Amino acid sequence: MNTVQKQYIAEWHDNFVNYTARICSFVDSMKLLPEATDPDKQAIELFKYLLHSKDVADVEKDLSDGIIKKSTLDKIEKLDKDMVNFAIEHISASPVFKDILKRISYHQIEFSKQVCAERLNELQIPFEE
Repeated sequence: MNTVQKQYIAEWHDNFVNYTARICSFVDSMKLLPEATDPDKQAIELFKYLLHSKDVADVEKDLSDGIIKKSTLDKIEKLDKDMVNFAIEHISASPVFKDILKRISYHQIEFSKQVCAERLNELQIPFEE
């Protein structure tokens, strides 16, 4: 790998680690809100488990090792969709609105994955099947 490729993956690693850490901090701060109920706090703790899953650790390791696989992109997509699903399950809204929110979120997640794959191709960074 050349310097640009290595730098891209290193920045991607740092961004992913910061992304998951920021989400953890954000949901921790939500527990401190006066309107956060005990069930809210319990749900927040469950939500945080998503951010400490084996898939998250695998993605961090792949990026740290500079080895990008199709499964790396799939695990990032799965994490994002799992977070959306979890959040949607815990909001009070009509089923139609929840479906709209889920579809829009999934579309954005899938688009981001596609853009990422295109960027890897542009930089000629192979990702293994």
